[in-house]
Amino acid sequence: MAPKRKNEEPHEDRCPPPPPPTDSDQSESAPAPAPTPKVCKACGRSDHQRKSSRKCPETTRPEPDPPPEGFYRHEEISVFKVGLKSILKEDPLEETIHNCVRKATRACYEFSLFLNWYLLRLFESELPIPSIHRNFIRQCMALCVVNSRPDTESDLYRAYQDFASLHSVREPIDASGMSQVITYLAKEYEVNYHNHLELQKLRLLKIQWTHYCQRHGLDKPAKRFQDLVDLSQAKNYDSSKHDETTVEWVAALMMPVSLVVIHALNIVSRMLRLKTSTLVPLYSTDAKYLTLDTDALAQLSGIDIQDFRKDKEANWYKNFKFSEATKKCFDWQIKTDGVGCSVVLKTVTLRSIPPEKPESESDDPWPWPVWIGECNGNNKIRWPSKGRQF
Repeated sequence: MAPKRKNEEPHEDRCPPPPPPTDSDQSESAPAPAPTPKVCKACGRSDHQRKSSRKCPETTRPEPDPPPEGFYRHEEISVFKVGLKSILKEDPLEETIHNCVRKATRACYEFSLFLNWYLLRLFESELPIPSIHRNFIRQCMALCVVNSRPDTESDLYRAYQDFASLHSVREPIDASGMSQVITYLAKEYEVNYHNHLELQKLRLLKIQWTHYCQRHGLDKPAKRFQDLVDLSQAKNYDSSKHDETTVEWVAALMMPVSLVVIHALNIVSRMLRLKTSTLVPLYSTDAKYLTLDTDALAQLSGIDIQDFRKDKEANWYKNFKFSEATKKCFDWQIKTDGVGCSVVLKTVTLRSIPPEKPESESDDPWPWPVWIGECNGNNKIRWPSKGRQF
């Protein structure tokens, strides 16, 4: 075997995007069957899990009075930022929030590293890729804390034990009183995960397109790539009107985003010695903003949730000081990283229902006046069907 030259490229001269996944690839990496949905213990329905949900017919939440006839309720959510110390009344709660932020930040950091490592191992072993949804994310986060009750017989638990031993992970985090906080973190990560896939697919294709333009002496790669993106989003796109290279790249841009696609793009980028991407968003060790609602505040305060809800206003205003104007529209939720704080407000206003537009009774084939013939200086416009002049 001839020795490889130092500057020899390990790839072909042409750099097309990876082909769309075939049926066999999709079947091999098909998502695992979804877990059995939990049902509400109060009513037995599966579209919600708790009696406190608005969907539960047995809910104890008071229903608001119906709006007057011809009106509807319009809700607007807004926030204003303040320092956490400036609105806190109880000093012990500040230390509790700081500890919660520190633990949640470490849990998110370790969880994101584990999830990326776990998915890479599944791809390398050619095993089925699970569906990344909120419940699965919550299960992965629960592995990083000591207060959860994971299924010790599951493959996910054994995978985390391997990850912890390989990367010398410290002892699990004591997350007592943080179950509601972790639930919000899982919800936010699910949104970040889907946004990550969309952005990284576009980023990897753009890097590969720039490399392709450099190899073939094409100028203005950024503008050319934007033209490809516009073509992929056009409703009247016709592949027969474009050359083969354009059709291949537009097809790559139109591929439905998934973990399989991101993994395939990473393989191509690695072959071309270009930048790659993580499969999932990785969190840093910077303090994270946590969402604290009524249930989360009750858990951090060590008070039973039901007892806390019975006197919600008194319990909130015992710990936080708000102006009278803020109290009128406070949505019982704050977001904080232990230093800054975003207070969530909800304003409800009554707005009149706009009347339905009546259908036009005109039989004219042209709904707008058009110029007929040349302008003779009198600026005459007429409807051709009826001969009216204006």
